[in-house]
Parts: sequence; structure tokens; C-alpha cells
Amino acid sequence: MSTFIKSAVFAAFAFSGINSVLAHQVADEREVHPPRPCFSTIDANSDGKITFKEFAVKKLPRGKHKAVFSRIDTDNNGVISRHEFTNHKPPQPPHHQGADHD
Repeated sequence: MSTFIKSAVFAAFAFSGINSVLAHQVADEREVHPPRPCFSTIDANSDGKITFKEFAVKKLPRGKHKAVFSRIDTDNNGVISRHEFTNHKPPQPPHHQGADHD
């Protein structure tokens, strides 16, 4: 087999392996950050507010229902209004910066 063909075959295998790793990383990132549910799916009794009991039924990535509920309930009245739910920004994962970034 010529050197050119060996190099081409090696490059094809290397590219295939890199592509597979990248595809798994993208899939893993999707699993870590599930889509945010709508207000109405959590507000089980459709009264326009989410109680802790309604909130605790939903699965959270890290399972810290009390901490998350209290962060969203900004007026600390024990329920999450549609306004509080809509304006809450979930925490963002830390972005890794390379050595070239300050």
C-alpha cells in the first residue's frame, strides 16, 4: 500500500473518531440542560401560582427543590407567580476560558 493511501486511511479513521467524541459531548450537554418547563405544566391546579408542593413534583437536575424555589420566589410569599417564573434566569454553567483569554 502506498504512503498516500495509508495516510488517507489514517486521516479518515482519525476524523471519524474525533467526530464521534464531539457528537457524544453535544449529547451530554443536552442531557445536563433539559428544556425549561412551561409555567402551566407546573401550576397543576391552574390558579396562576406555583406552590412548593406543585414545584416539588418536577424533577430538577440537582434535586435542590427548596433552594431553587426560594430563588425563584423573589417576594418570599411562598408561591411563584407567573411574573417571577418568567423573569427567573436559571444559573449558567461556568464557561471554561483558555490561556489566551483574560
